[in-house]
Amino acid sequence: DDLDGQLPLITQVIMTTSKFLQEYWFLIIGFLVLGVFWLLKEIATARGRFRLDGLMLRLPLIGSVLQKIATSRLTYTLSLLNTSGVPLLNSIEIAAQTVGNAVMKAALKEIGLAVKQGNTFAGSMRSQGIFPVLAVEMITVGEESGNLSPMLEQVAKTYEAEVRHALNLFISVLEPLIILLLVGGIALMAAAIILPIMNINQLLG
Repeated sequence: DDLDGQLPLITQVIMTTSKFLQEYWFLIIGFLVLGVFWLLKEIATARGRFRLDGLMLRLPLIGSVLQKIATSRLTYTLSLLNTSGVPLLNSIEIAAQTVGNAVMKAALKEIGLAVKQGNTFAGSMRSQGIFPVLAVEMITVGEESGNLSPMLEQVAKTYEAEVRHALNLFISVLEPLIILLLVGGIALMAAAIILPIMNINQLLG
């Protein structure tokens, strides 16, 4: 102030953020508590769970992994039931309870109704537009060739392997990403401290 100088923007941002956190920390905690209560309330209702599960499926990267997990569960259960001689309609109804996603569960109910009306299982899955294209194509081949159970098992193994690969990749990327974030945070703090000192030296010069 005495030298008619200004703090660098990065220093101003960090100081303003720090001041906000010190003065309004209770608001942040309040919003977090409200968010947790809202989430619990949404999960407790069928409509809220449906909305949340639909949102999860639309998330980048995470949605794809969740879709593959649900598909693997579905096809593995269907394969076991079909091999045991359980009728397809009953198998779909039972398998719908294992997918772990309300949106896909609702889609399976629609598929069951379509199959009951004489439509093919694979065609009914395709019409929902929520299941992986590759899984639907593989099931189509299995259904047309009369080898539905082995193909369902193959689909389950394929997507189980893809999920395992995706999780391993995520873990291998997560560690260096955390290190980069920490280094970046430290670098920003250092710059916020060093730049004003350099500016003061220039003003004094």
